[in-house]
Amino acid sequence: KKELLEYTNIYQVDDGTIFYHEYRHTPQRLYVKWQIFSEETKYLREISVHGPHGNSLFFESQGKIYKARFTEADGVVVSIVRE
Repeated sequence: KKELLEYTNIYQVDDGTIFYHEYRHTPQRLYVKWQIFSEETKYLREISVHGPHGNSLFFESQGKIYKARFTEADGVVVSIVRE
C-alpha cells in the first residue's frame, strides 16, 4: 500500500507511465517512478497541467505549451509544442 503525497496530482498516459506533479513549492516537480526504486525528476517553474494525450503529458508555463514524455533510455524529456 502506497500513500499519496499532499499537493500531488497523478496522470497516467496511454503506455501506462504515471507522471506525478508536485505543486506545493516552486520550482514544481514533475517526475516518474519506475523499476520500484528509480525516479526521474524535472524541476519546473509554475505549471498548469492540461492532461495526458497519447504517451505524453501536456502542460503550460509562462504562456508556452509543453509536452513531457518518458522513456527508460532518455528519462523525462520536456519539449516546447507552442510558443
